[in-house]
Amino acid sequence: MVLVLVATFDAAPDREDELAERLTEMVILTRPEPGGLRYDLHVDRDNDERFVFVETWADSASWDRHMETAHVRALFADAQRLTTKGAQLQQLTPIEPS
Repeated sequence: MVLVLVATFDAAPDREDELAERLTEMVILTRPEPGGLRYDLHVDRDNDERFVFVETWADSASWDRHMETAHVRALFADAQRLTTKGAQLQQLTPIEPS
């Protein structure tokens, strides 16, 4: 079953540019991964310190593999100093009309 994920990162004070650069790098590293259907980075229109990924994975196993990559582990380690709350993750299941 397809997995949709929203990952939110709130930049720590004076870390917005560094966080934006780090997250943009994640797009380049993640898009080629197997099972990744969509991996898009956004900035909140009302809060330019909040960055949001909208991700779609073929299945939970693909996302699990993504979470074990070196670049994701490095991002989560960096998030401790670059963000106020680390990564906030929401896993979603699409609802299809019947």
